[in-house]
Amino acid sequence: MLKNRYNILYINLTKSVERNNDTKSQLKAHNLEGHRINAIEGKRLKSLEYRKIVADELDIDEYKLEPEYWLNRSNFKSLSRDVDNILPRVGCFLSHMKVLLYAQQQDYDGVCIFEDDVIIRDSIHDELIIPNNTDIVYLGGTFSFTEPPSPNDNPIIRINNLFKLFGTFAYIIPTREKITEILNILYSIFNEGKSRDKHKDWRSGHIKLRAASVDRFYLNFFQKLGNCYVVNPVQTIVDFNNISTINQKPFPYKK
Repeated sequence: MLKNRYNILYINLTKSVERNNDTKSQLKAHNLEGHRINAIEGKRLKSLEYRKIVADELDIDEYKLEPEYWLNRSNFKSLSRDVDNILPRVGCFLSHMKVLLYAQQQDYDGVCIFEDDVIIRDSIHDELIIPNNTDIVYLGGTFSFTEPPSPNDNPIIRINNLFKLFGTFAYIIPTREKITEILNILYSIFNEGKSRDKHKDWRSGHIKLRAASVDRFYLNFFQKLGNCYVVNPVQTIVDFNNISTINQKPFPYKK
């Protein structure tokens, strides 16, 4: 499916050379081509020089990348008050913004986004019929549910308030229009005014939405209020024994 329909972009930190090589090897083994996007390293946002580079890449004001900006709960939703826990998640959020910006600039008809800890399964080539007006199709993830979906042979399952998915290591945004719309929604976190965790006009890009870790942000808006699906069975997984390159520090939640 991917080879003929969607451009593949994968997110990788400069320092994660081994993961970059592994991702390239997997793509080659599955006869796929992907383009590497240099991830934004959240902890380096402490540096003014680095903030200026990222601000230029994303075309945003440098002061909105300062650690103090993200420590403000009105701007970034987190139970932690430790900047070294928050900034890596900010970097991940901004990296997904960066990859969509690249897809828009390249005028892609649709895009498949991988993080560099993805494990690609042979089923990646299975054909899918994606419903109209779909926001996101997840190729894998961690599931949470109060009521599991009914067992069936449907190759694509709707995500709803009873069945949620965490993780952004592999997903598809299926159209050019959705790339632009979702990118505008991500950028809305930098709007002025009161931030919102939900709003009837959340899709407009004019409401200031509150940022969070990117998988939680997608869950809060696109899964709860939009149109999201997951493939059945999943086409990608991650090794949960892997050490995260986002954050290796214990997470002391403090209210």
